[in-house]
Amino acid sequence: MKVTEFVKRWAASTGSERKSAQSHFIDLCSVLGEPWPGEDPGNDSIYCFEKGIEKSGGGDGFADVWLNERFGWEYKGKHHNLREAYKQLVDYHENLNSPPLLVVCDIDRYEVHTRWMNQESWTWSFRNEDLTNSNAVGVSNSGGASIHDAPKLTAMQVLRALWQEPDRLRPLRTTEQITKEAAQLFDGIAETLRKYGVEHMRVARFISRVVFCMFATDVGLLPPETFSALLKNYAHDAATFREQLRELFRMMREGGRFGAFTVKHFNGELFLDDDVPEWITADEIIKLGKLDALNWADVEPAIFGTLFERVLDKTEQRAKLGAHYTSREDIELLVEPVLMWPFRRKWEAIKERTDELRARTEAGRVAEVKKLVGPLLDELATVKVLDPACGSGNFLYVSLALLKALEKEVLAFAGMFGVHLEPRVQPGQLYGIELNPYAHELASIVIWIGYLQWKHRNALSLD
Repeated sequence: MKVTEFVKRWAASTGSERKSAQSHFIDLCSVLGEPWPGEDPGNDSIYCFEKGIEKSGGGDGFADVWLNERFGWEYKGKHHNLREAYKQLVDYHENLNSPPLLVVCDIDRYEVHTRWMNQESWTWSFRNEDLTNSNAVGVSNSGGASIHDAPKLTAMQVLRALWQEPDRLRPLRTTEQITKEAAQLFDGIAETLRKYGVEHMRVARFISRVVFCMFATDVGLLPPETFSALLKNYAHDAATFREQLRELFRMMREGGRFGAFTVKHFNGELFLDDDVPEWITADEIIKLGKLDALNWADVEPAIFGTLFERVLDKTEQRAKLGAHYTSREDIELLVEPVLMWPFRRKWEAIKERTDELRARTEAGRVAEVKKLVGPLLDELATVKVLDPACGSGNFLYVSLALLKALEKEVLAFAGMFGVHLEPRVQPGQLYGIELNPYAHELASIVIWIGYLQWKHRNALSLD
């Protein structure tokens, strides 16, 4: 089939998702010169329609198309919400052997989401009509900001890459590289404020607020028309920018209207006051704009603590902000044996019962799975983690991330046997002691950012 025929045929289609999905995909394969699922029955184990799987949170599901180690593909009817389709694929991701690409399509629109581990997340977006031209398609990060240094690929090149060269769609930066870039940019802002004698706690608190605004924007907690728009609209009007940013901070403390948009109330003490240093000038606004363009949904929360501790460091010999931080891997060297190994031993013992469970009747299997996983899930949801010198919360954050990851595995295992349970591990299980009140407050911010980031990556509601 010629690409022009494909575009014309599917422009006229008004069929439902169920009626159209497989026909659309088969036609697309014909245009691309790729085999379609089922054309070679011997490939069913690695390439198929209606791949039956278990959702990560439990329950049965089907991925509309699956090619092992390449992509999962989910269809929706024309003009339907593609975010819903993406959430379905995220639920399926691990049980699809974690393909690096997740594609959602409503017969006309396509979104190709990248899922490489420890890489920033990109989305390639285009429509059927783009298949007939040589224009580069748009690429954005998970917060919706355009990626200007992405490879310039046409819609057809993106589709061909799904089968032949998935690495052509791999994002350029690791999450660690994004994080270090953020730290270096903040270094310049902190140095400027120190030069004008701004008190170090005031510097640290201001940076904490703008970091949270950037993160909240990229995960959808804050409308981009608020903080991001201020950076664009008042880049050369620093006085108005400062005034408007103070108003935004007040709205985040109380909740309410900011211009035409509703801002949620944010709990905690981060926005108790609305201070913006008077030395935030046009130069600093430009730096903040560069920071805001980063994908904050992919920034590693473990760096925040060290970043802000260095903002607080008053000595002349302090290390440069962001020059080094304790990586997540280093933190795990301690957290794994101290916290996780007892849980992992119990988990391994449960998994060893898999074959035995499959041999049981359905009723007996469900009862036994509940009996096996229930106590472990209870322990994961009730364990208390105390760091008696928590600093900025990095160890607590990593502890939460590891607990959530194991909980997700256990829930998926239970779902495989028809037992559907809800996730319960949450930040309230973490405790920290710290002499410095600001550091203690910062630890709370780091942990909540990490928790919200985990929910965002798993396409869960952040409310």
